[in-house]
Amino acid sequence: MREPCAPTQPQASPASQPELLSDAPSTADASYVAHALGVIARARFTSKIARKARITRDAVHRSLSGVGAPRLTILLGVMPPLGVRLTMEATRPV
Repeated sequence: MREPCAPTQPQASPASQPELLSDAPSTADASYVAHALGVIARARFTSKIARKARITRDAVHRSLSGVGAPRLTILLGVMPPLGVRLTMEATRPV
């Protein structure tokens, strides 16, 4: 498995976004996942994403900054406008 992209390296190009999205969950770091979504949201115009998610632009910026613990409601709200779906799978039998 590759090492995840460093969160300090903005990767806003459309070609790099899928890699950033696939690397982020493997870190199990909520701030890193939020940062990855934030990089993509900024690349796709945060105000447009916020409007579609029906949340303020400032809330998107704060939650997706990669600093602190992002609110799940914000993450779930911005995913559809970004074209991202949250998928979970069991790592062992439940």
